[in-house]
Amino acid sequence: MPSNQALRPECPYCDRPTRVHRFGRFARNNDGSLQQRYRCTRCRRTFTLATGSPLWRLRRLDLCSIVIHEISSAKSQRRIAFQYQASRHTVARAVRRVADCIRLIGLAEKPHLTPEKILYFDEMETFIHARSKRISIMLAVSDRRHVLAFGFAEFPAVGKLGKKGLKKYGPRPDCRSEERRLFFRQLQSLAAHDCVLITDEHHAYPPLVRTYFPDATHLRFKAMRPRTGDYGELRQGGHDPLFTINHTIAMFKDNIKSLSKKTWCTFKTLRGLRDILTIYAYYHNNHLLAMK
Repeated sequence: MPSNQALRPECPYCDRPTRVHRFGRFARNNDGSLQQRYRCTRCRRTFTLATGSPLWRLRRLDLCSIVIHEISSAKSQRRIAFQYQASRHTVARAVRRVADCIRLIGLAEKPHLTPEKILYFDEMETFIHARSKRISIMLAVSDRRHVLAFGFAEFPAVGKLGKKGLKKYGPRPDCRSEERRLFFRQLQSLAAHDCVLITDEHHAYPPLVRTYFPDATHLRFKAMRPRTGDYGELRQGGHDPLFTINHTIAMFKDNIKSLSKKTWCTFKTLRGLRDILTIYAYYHNNHLLAMK
């Protein structure tokens, strides 16, 4: 059985291992639970197990589990604040802290015990702040519809929307090529070298597959026209070989308020988009797929 000294944490303020001892307990404000306080014998500073973590000094800890469920259930942050009697800034802070915590412990994506053998890859488009500020969301899922990874890339709008955005916001860079290379480099650690990559017939995908997965089998299928009135998961013409990725993208659009087709709830920053997708990826892999 480990000793009490082995169970005590390390001091977060010192740059080397030190001895710590218990230094009383206190009642947490939001739920009244007793929390253990520790004191370092070297720097004489006190701390708790939450010191230095993303949830440190978060007053409404009850919002952590709330935002995970509500953000992934097509609710806006303002509606969550109204329903649970909190400030919208408090909810936004909770979303940011929860997303940081999920990224820190690596729970956003599916645990990769073995490299994936079958991967689906595609992109969906959204915008930041204004419809002329276009964003491409890159998404890779397994054959069991687990979200493996996602990424972002800015690119300029085209047509009348592009002319309006150029006049109002100035030129925007097209970062899709560079971000795709970084994304496929990330996929190398998630997929087997001889995996099966399934994509549509986009011209940019074959060179990336040949570069980063030279031993993989690349299956390309023509994107079918979606049916009218849904989120794009059902396609015209019968069996859709890309149904796995299309259905996952449709779930993103249905369960995230800012990705819905008709909504006035928009992302304001790339960090906000990344936080929301991190929370949803965790909820999708660990809760929604477990309901089957």
